[in-house]
Formats: sequence, structure tokens, C-alpha cells
Amino acid sequence: MHKLRICEDGDYFYLTIKGYKIKSIGETEFYDKLERISKYANVHLIAIRPDIVVSPLNLVIAVRYALRAFRKRKNISDKLPIEVLLYLSGR
Repeated sequence: MHKLRICEDGDYFYLTIKGYKIKSIGETEFYDKLERISKYANVHLIAIRPDIVVSPLNLVIAVRYALRAFRKRKNISDKLPIEVLLYLSGR
């Protein structure tokens, strides 16, 4: 597990990267549960297949770029997790 503090324009954000193995459930059910947890805990959760991410540094860079895009109002998505995924995909 990696825990990091990211500073973006003087504001601090906390990023935790942790791997989980889940039992097989339906995709819709999984994302519904993820969204409920996000709203309850007031956090952003992103589920990514581990073979997509080369290193934790890729996630850190994607999060920083997504935060910067929101701060400068140059974001494509209205949701931070989607913006992070866009940067991970090489947008």
C-alpha cells in the first residue's frame, strides 16, 4: 500500500494506492457499491485493473494532472475519477 500527500497550488490532497482482490460480482453491482462508499466516506474511489498501471508513479502523475485540470477549469469530465482515468489512458 502506498500513502502519498500531493500538493497542488498550495492545497494538499491525500492519495492511497491499495490493491484488492474481490470475488466475482456483476459490473453494475460493483460500481454501485463503489459509488455508495464514495458518497458515504466523501472520497473519490477509482477501480483500475492492475495490468493497466505500470507503476504507482503513473497514478500520482494522473491524479496531479487531473487536479490541475479542475483547478484551471480545463477538465473534460465533471467527475475527478473519470478525469484521472483519462490521464491514465494517455489523453
